[in-house]
Amino acid sequence: MARNLSSSNLVGKIASSFSKLSALESLDLSNNQLSGEIPETLAKLPKLRNLYLSGNNLTGLVPRALKRRVEDKTLYLRLVPSLTFADLFRVARLLTWFILIRSK
Repeated sequence: MARNLSSSNLVGKIASSFSKLSALESLDLSNNQLSGEIPETLAKLPKLRNLYLSGNNLTGLVPRALKRRVEDKTLYLRLVPSLTFADLFRVARLLTWFILIRSK
């Protein structure tokens, strides 16, 4: 089961009720106004393989149990948006400018 709630104008903390969806394989909460910490209970979802949280105002560290799932490759976690080629080009220009300034 997958839930795509990306860009759904969600506000507040990530609901603890998501942890009751034991058949959940993919959860996309990206690009909302979510805040607070990432609930560690999400790591207890046995079938969860993809968790997208980028584009929110989340704070704190990634819970240890979620980190473990990422490290053992049983979960893909996206916390930051994907960069486009144009974004990478802007970053490269800024870095070049910064290096030039520092070298003077």
